[in-house]
Amino acid sequence: MLTEKYAKKYFGSSDPMGQKMIVEADTILYAVTGVIQNIPDNSHIKFDMLASMSTYPGQANGSNWLSHNFYTYIVVKDGTDRIVLQKKFQSMVTKYVGPLIQQFLGYSIDDFRKAGNDFSYVIEPLKDLHLKGATQYNLEPLGSLTTTYIFAVIALLILIIAIINYVNLATAKSAGRAKE
Repeated sequence: MLTEKYAKKYFGSSDPMGQKMIVEADTILYAVTGVIQNIPDNSHIKFDMLASMSTYPGQANGSNWLSHNFYTYIVVKDGTDRIVLQKKFQSMVTKYVGPLIQQFLGYSIDDFRKAGNDFSYVIEPLKDLHLKGATQYNLEPLGSLTTTYIFAVIALLILIIAIINYVNLATAKSAGRAKE
């Protein structure tokens, strides 16, 4: 899948659907299956092309647990306890990453952690990323929580001043109407 910008860049005004292309030094010939709108600047999910993981070399069988090259998004049921889910993820790390650490480094995941290292997955709600960011993954916030609070306080002050002005004007007019 290509964004509109990249579809225009690589295929000009011709229809890109079904066209084939090679990406960088890759040896796989990718077929364009769709064109999507350009990603807005205020999104932390930034891409110009999307490809299926099943066609990506070394990722097809999903056994590369040591790679942190990709963000993973999951949908959980409403009411899911984040702390319980985080603990399940840690047991998954022990089960799947532990043997790989043993294989490549020569010691167990417990020894790995005792040495001051850590390997974990962190669950963060997607709705929090815009204003809070995710320092764990070097995702800078696209908005500013402080600026949002400042503008909210300014808006509240303007509203209070408008109310006071309205009360003053209404009182002044009522005094004039009382004379009538």
